[in-house]
Amino acid sequence: MRPESISPDFEVLLVRHGETLENKADTLQGCDPRRGRLSPRGVAQSRRLGAALDGVALDVAWCSPLERAVATLGVALGERGGDVAVPLIFLDDLREIDLADLHGRTRGDWRVAQAASGVAAVDFQAPGGGESWNDVQRRSAACFATQVGAARAAGARRALLVAHGGVLRGVLTALTREPMAIAWATGAESVRIQNGSISRVTYGAGRDPIAMRADDTRHLDGLCVALGQGFAWDPSARRWVGTP
Repeated sequence: MRPESISPDFEVLLVRHGETLENKADTLQGCDPRRGRLSPRGVAQSRRLGAALDGVALDVAWCSPLERAVATLGVALGERGGDVAVPLIFLDDLREIDLADLHGRTRGDWRVAQAASGVAAVDFQAPGGGESWNDVQRRSAACFATQVGAARAAGARRALLVAHGGVLRGVLTALTREPMAIAWATGAESVRIQNGSISRVTYGAGRDPIAMRADDTRHLDGLCVALGQGFAWDPSARRWVGTP
């Protein structure tokens, strides 16, 4: 099912790349260019994404330069149909977290190293010059704000962003003015972002978003763990509200 049509002053569709072989193996891929090959399921998710975007006007697409994001974008645009070219902008600041010496290790290895450091999870930087999740939030949110401002100034109506789970959480937490740690909280505070899912940030005439939705997976029937419209941001309650 195609996500509902919205006609805002400006809208960004944020997509997490399709599933990778490393996702399946619970291997840390981070920003390592040697890792991140789409799995067959990830390719299928990207095709479903393209079908969902068929007929959706796009003025620009922003993408991480890492293979899994570029491949997702390429498959989706190829599946989307139509003969209108979409300008593509590849941005280093949309790459996933730099895990330095922990690239290729497991999430369990990351947790052991973080616990041994005595530093909070969102502040922990992997040995060898890695980034923290707070670093990711700062750079991804700044990049997003810059690109949105430029696109709106140019008269664009809708943009597509293809990146990574950590980057999308960084953008969304910054927009909701929440700490990055909230992205992995348990309960109503957390928000899920599955491979191939579509999130939306909708703007009216003002600078701040007027609506946000995360993890719409209705186009991924049979290719995701949780199928549905995802989560809507409730500004009065300051939390994400799940919808079937």
